[in-house]
Amino acid sequence: MTDIRSLERTLLDNLPWNKARIKFVARFLLALYAMQTVNLSILATAFSGHAKEESNYKRLQRFMREFEMPYAELALFIVKLLGVPGPYTLALDRTNWKIGAVDLNILMLSVVYRGIGIPVVWIVLPKAGNSDTSERTTVIEIFLDLFGAQNIACLLGDREFVGREWFSFLKRHRIKFQMRLHKNTLVRNGRGQYAHAWRLFCRTRINCPLVIPEARKMWGMELYLSGCRLKDGEYLILVSSEYCERPHEQYKKRWGIEMRQTQPVKMTWSPLRLLRLAIDSLRGGFKRENEVNVNIFSRHNDLGDQALRHCLALFKRESLKIIAQQLAEGLRIVNDLPPMNGLLPSVC
Repeated sequence: MTDIRSLERTLLDNLPWNKARIKFVARFLLALYAMQTVNLSILATAFSGHAKEESNYKRLQRFMREFEMPYAELALFIVKLLGVPGPYTLALDRTNWKIGAVDLNILMLSVVYRGIGIPVVWIVLPKAGNSDTSERTTVIEIFLDLFGAQNIACLLGDREFVGREWFSFLKRHRIKFQMRLHKNTLVRNGRGQYAHAWRLFCRTRINCPLVIPEARKMWGMELYLSGCRLKDGEYLILVSSEYCERPHEQYKKRWGIEMRQTQPVKMTWSPLRLLRLAIDSLRGGFKRENEVNVNIFSRHNDLGDQALRHCLALFKRESLKIIAQQLAEGLRIVNDLPPMNGLLPSVC
């Protein structure tokens, strides 16, 4: 009982909800942590009190259908829960997969902390495939409105997140970045001639980065390059807004957000996952969910990807899925993070 009171107090102090809603969400979070599933019919069995399971199930349905989460306050709360002052290293990433004929494509910005990525801002893209500049700037502008540019130490991203307009936006807002570059991008070499980026690093030893101290011109702006050859024959080429002696050490933080997990993760195969059918499902047009075990392979194990598999949609009106389970799993799996009951008092 002490734990649930502490949780209620923490939520009440940090989120703009009434007391009844706080009590419900506190029990919801504890049920998620205890049952390790997002299956509503199973979660309904974990609620304390004298209400019947069917009543709890319907209450969960109403919450998922009707309650509009204040995502801005939630993002601030998540960062506050970490208890780490800025500036933060951020990772921008995107995931795109299909459930049946439905594309689920989510662009996410995460705070990199102790080897994991904590999602703070994300949007659902109304298409399949790569994001464009306007969608990326939307995500960054949301973070800037909430936390300010002074709280961005560095922005990390893969080869999708490059381009003239995108880099101009980041430089205009004085946001430092480290992005991986396509090897065939045209850049000026030491003789002032344009050449493919990989040619600047073709003579490097494997896994031994070469950092070019002078800025090189690409897309009409001065940027800094570093790179090396990899064992598989590929090139790891980074482009930076400012000179950095060890840019690859910084970029490693993006790779580090993958968490190894050998146990199956319980997930629900439900119409709730299909955005176009979510409302019909919550209104009772489908039977309760059937639970299946889904093995998460190592290449899919980072916290951001796990959150995305639950179709989280921040700052948009898509159906809400559960972020609490992902936070609980992160706090449980990573041994060097403090336990949940240790975090709660520090937030109050």
